[in-house]
Amino acid sequence: MSNVITRLFLPLLLVLPLLAQSPKTIERGSIIEDRAARKLLQAGDARLEVGENEKALEIWESVVERYPSSQIRFEAHLRLADHLLKETKDFDKARLHYEAAALDSNENDEKRAYAFLNTGTCFYEAGNYGKCFSIMRNVIAQFPTSPEVNEAYYYIGLGHFKLNHYSRAIEALEKVGTALSLPSVAVKLLQTFPYKGSLPTSVPTDPLIYRFYELVNVYGTTFKELIHEEFGDGIMSAIDFNMNLSKKKGDLGEDRVSITMSGKYLPYKKY
Repeated sequence: MSNVITRLFLPLLLVLPLLAQSPKTIERGSIIEDRAARKLLQAGDARLEVGENEKALEIWESVVERYPSSQIRFEAHLRLADHLLKETKDFDKARLHYEAAALDSNENDEKRAYAFLNTGTCFYEAGNYGKCFSIMRNVIAQFPTSPEVNEAYYYIGLGHFKLNHYSRAIEALEKVGTALSLPSVAVKLLQTFPYKGSLPTSVPTDPLIYRFYELVNVYGTTFKELIHEEFGDGIMSAIDFNMNLSKKKGDLGEDRVSITMSGKYLPYKKY
């Protein structure tokens, strides 16, 4: 009889110590785990940069699987979600990763706000506007000083437009840009008069802006000679100035940019 009882209860006795050691909640990962997870996450980033998208996704998935208690897993969830949302348009799978990154255990509120917002974006893209509205309102309520609030109002407005609720759409869209959280230093900077030059370098690197720089380099002397011939010795004002831009068709049917500039002529004064 004793042997029968032993055989019945022995498995339970062996399992009890393991149950006693198992935590009810997942503890935060160690610094060593975070470093290892970060290194693996960056390996996925490197694969994405060279066009190995599928390999990058596999590596990010492995970060989530191998380091389930590390804060770095939330970044992996976000990378997976962004790719699924923007590249493959798999809104349901993307939403699951965003929801995982929006958990309270994520200590980074900025990333949580981003994850919450894009959970709603997935619902919007999938045509589930009711769910989208609910998520976006949660973003506004939980992260009132976050930049994501403006985007939340934007998607609420778009959703109402899709549903032909035009008055609600306009009401929401009018609130876009009203949420602005800035440190006092930034507020003071916004209150000062700006410098007139807005380019970060003397030679612009943006391809479109560079074409205007190139235009002045090539035709600047011609402009100067023609203006002097027509008006005399002086300049064209860039303050008392207006410009019209339009789209036109060329002789071969191609699209062309037409720009007309009009500036007040200012003659040089003689002293």
